[in-house]
Amino acid sequence: MQLSMLFENFKSNVIDKRKQSEIIKDLFKNSEPWREAKQNFITSREKLKSIENTLLQDCPKEQEAIEQLNAEIKNDELVMSDMALNMLLKGEKVEVEDKNGQKYIPELKVKFIKVK
Repeated sequence: MQLSMLFENFKSNVIDKRKQSEIIKDLFKNSEPWREAKQNFITSREKLKSIENTLLQDCPKEQEAIEQLNAEIKNDELVMSDMALNMLLKGEKVEVEDKNGQKYIPELKVKFIKVK
């Protein structure tokens, strides 16, 4: 099967999934018990977030450390990805090993986006 045929099948399935999801969403929206439970959930979530924010005020250093670590992790992932792709393009074997001897290989994913 050609790539374009596979892509058309993929797009058709995405559209069908959206239609089915809309039917389910409408079913939920028309259910009074569901709406009540959802509103209770939203209220509880807002209360929980308020409590969390109050508690987090007691540890600004830790929050800052987490933000910095998140940025470093994101950067490391990007660099590792670039290095692994370059190695693959050169025909080199790409594998890393952690302290415990667990080996890791890269997983590649191609995503199609609309051309503007």
